[in-house]
Amino acid sequence: MGAGQMAEAIIRAARVNPALTDAQFSIEDIDAERVATLTHTYALSAQTPDSALANADLVVIAVRPQDDIPAVAQRINQLASAHSTVVSIVAGVTLAQLTALLGETRAIARVIPNTLTDTGYGYSGVTLNQRAQAEKLDGFFTAFGKVLYLEERLIDVFTGFGVAGPNYIYPSFRT
Repeated sequence: MGAGQMAEAIIRAARVNPALTDAQFSIEDIDAERVATLTHTYALSAQTPDSALANADLVVIAVRPQDDIPAVAQRINQLASAHSTVVSIVAGVTLAQLTALLGETRAIARVIPNTLTDTGYGYSGVTLNQRAQAEKLDGFFTAFGKVLYLEERLIDVFTGFGVAGPNYIYPSFRT
């Protein structure tokens, strides 16, 4: 859910994973033109959004933090299977906040991918709630790079030290 740059980067990288096919991906967004463009460009599933959500094993929330996340969660709760795992790439939205919106019984993963995601050489920090299982998610996450599972309290550290954030180096040469 969400068809922005990061969602496209994940799709672009995941397409090279032989375990995932283009038809397994479907996009939903408020921008119908963006959905049409990505669906055509990547030959994605043409299922209706309701059908795609109802049949999804994995639902990725890829909207901006300022978007209406409660409405997105409500849509997931109404249509997605209780067995679907929800993966959030929304910056700053914690597992506790997601659990409050999606329910205590939902498997939820929070991932912070980096800018190299679309090359397949990214590095993502992932934290899981007690219902999510890493072995069920590894194939998806490793499709766009390396993965480090960590406690949520370390997500900001992971991001802040350049592992998932920008990789800038400013050498200082003093004589």
